[in-house]
Amino acid sequence: MADELSLGQASEMTGVPRTSLRRMLQRGAFPGAYLEPVDWEGRQRPWRIPVTDLVAAGTISAEDAADALARQARGLPLDEYKAADLEAEADERELWQRAELADELEAQVAELLMRVDRAEAGVAERDRKLADLTAERERETAARHEAERRADQGKHAAELENAKRDAAEREAAALRESLDLVLANLADLRTVVARLENRPRRRVLEVEASATSDAAPVPDPTPVAGENEPQARRRRWGRKR
Repeated sequence: MADELSLGQASEMTGVPRTSLRRMLQRGAFPGAYLEPVDWEGRQRPWRIPVTDLVAAGTISAEDAADALARQARGLPLDEYKAADLEAEADERELWQRAELADELEAQVAELLMRVDRAEAGVAERDRKLADLTAERERETAARHEAERRADQGKHAAELENAKRDAAEREAAALRESLDLVLANLADLRTVVARLENRPRRRVLEVEASATSDAAPVPDPTPVAGENEPQARRRRWGRKR
């Protein structure tokens, strides 16, 4: 009864998958396991695992291991077991390599996904900054338009105020001109009143002079008030108007 088994034989005996047994080998669960020397054909060296290590690792009980070894002893010769184990181990190694390659590819895919996530986050951050910049520019444009509108309103108000001031000045000038005309007419009226007040006294002097003298009365060269005054005044007032 053999005390050492190949990886395939150990998997067949214990019912544990080869990949699990290989991981246990890597963890050192079978301290007595070793690789056989390369045969004369240069084929890969299979693992040899002591049955006691399988029992100690808890993969199979001692009774089940003894029964399995007995059944195996009644089957194919040991060399044929080795050839079958080498082929199975080659297949398993290929599967293991494919699994490792799949793990590497999965890790690469995960890394690529992380990069994609970071790139998307960067794009989102850039879009947010662009939106903030666009909003800031829109606010600046609105503020500039509002300032221009207020400036236009102030300019219009200044023009309106200037127009009002010009109109007030023209109205004041017209009022001053009217006042000057009224003052001139008042002065003329005062002159006429003064002449009218002096006329009765001159008439009395003329009567007294005619009573005391036989000579013809000498006419007064001063024009009589009311004779030529109204016509001259009318001409002056018409000119004023």
